[in-house]
Amino acid sequence: MCESAAYLKEGKTERLLMREVASIRPHADGLVLTDVLGEEQIVNARVAEIDFLGHRVTLAPAPDAKR
Repeated sequence: MCESAAYLKEGKTERLLMREVASIRPHADGLVLTDVLGEEQIVNARVAEIDFLGHRVTLAPAPDAKR
């Protein structure tokens, strides 16, 4: 399968948000991540990097995100 894992940058580290991400779409509050089973998670973040070969999506907190 070709799904990716999504990580959120937190300072110098990264936290795994979701495995087997099948889609990412814009939402009023940031992004909606959906996995292969249809589970969704809304995150107040922006895309920082997509590595298609590595099956990895790195997100960064949205500029207006509460820390």
